[in-house]
Parts: sequence; structure tokens; C-alpha cells
Amino acid sequence: MSRCLLSLLLTLFAVALPAAELTLLSGAQGGGRLNHIDTSSTLRFEQTPSRALILGWPVSHHQDLEIFYSQQQTRLIDGSVAVPAQALFDIDVHYLQLGGTVLSEQRYGWQGFLSGGLGLTHFSPSLGGATAENRASMSLGLGARWMPHDHVGLRLESRLYGSLFNSNSAIFCSGGCQVSVSGDLLSQYAIFAGLVVRFD
Repeated sequence: MSRCLLSLLLTLFAVALPAAELTLLSGAQGGGRLNHIDTSSTLRFEQTPSRALILGWPVSHHQDLEIFYSQQQTRLIDGSVAVPAQALFDIDVHYLQLGGTVLSEQRYGWQGFLSGGLGLTHFSPSLGGATAENRASMSLGLGARWMPHDHVGLRLESRLYGSLFNSNSAIFCSGGCQVSVSGDLLSQYAIFAGLVVRFD
């Protein structure tokens, strides 16, 4: 799925040239807890590296429209086991969202910003008999962008994600269900740094 999404985003970016911005980010992503109904245990996502790609188009001097995509390869951990933690299975977490940024005034090449988006979270478990899950999601971010050159710069950002679940629902099902969870919101966080390339 990640290859298809990446191809789609790069195609959109190529069509939108000129006056577009490409950002490649790398960082760490963590958080995310689910309550297992059957065992009453807490399931959590392991903190692991994450990568993100942002395609942006200026709307005004202080606003950008953005398509945000990120991928995390992680594991679902049984939090009821103290030491060592028991990994249930590997899982990839993908975020694809449409949103944008609101930028501050520029000083010495730096601009602070608030970011946000709405879209989908795709959970892809590497477990036989388990199906992938798509959930509506949102995100909010805070960061800064440094553009010492008109076309190349640096972006620093922290972002909080929220993925919606139906309370008391079964997930990763195919014939049988792997996890039955309670709760309505799965929250994760990410911290990124990366390169900004501007075309205009």
C-alpha cells in the first residue's frame, strides 16, 4: 500500500509544479493504547522510527495547503506482561491526511507554524488470517521551518494523531478476530525533522 500511496503523492506533486513544496521527514513515533475486552489487558504500539512525506502548496503568505503521509513499522505489545514485554505481532501504521499549516511572520529565515489534517489511518498487521483496518483520523502539529535559501530549508515538527474506533469493536478479523477492543480513540505522537525543497 505504501508504494501505491507514494506513487500517487509524487504524481500529484508533479502535476502541481511549479509553486509547490516537498518535505521529507524522519523521526520517532509512539503512543497508542487499546484495551483488550477478552483478557482485560492493555495493548500498546511500540515506539519505533517513522518517516513522512508532505506535499505543500502556498495559499497565502501565511497559509499552506498540504497532503501528509507517514509510515511506521511497529509491533503490538501486550502491556499486561511486565518484563519482558510480549510482542503479539508486527504492524504497519500509515497516515494519509489532507490539511495545512498556519505560519507566523518570518524572522531570520524562521517561521513557526500550526499544522493539522483530516484523513485515514491504515493499520496493516503482518499476521496470518488478520485483515487490515482503515479508520478515520485527525492530527494536530506544532513546529518551525527554517529557510536560509529560497529553495532549500529545514522543518521541525511534533504531531499528535487521533484515530477513531467504535467502542467494544473487534479488529483485524478474517474468519476469526485477533483483538476485541474498547475505547473510541487511539492516540499517537510523532517528532520529525527533515528537508524542505521548494519549487517556484
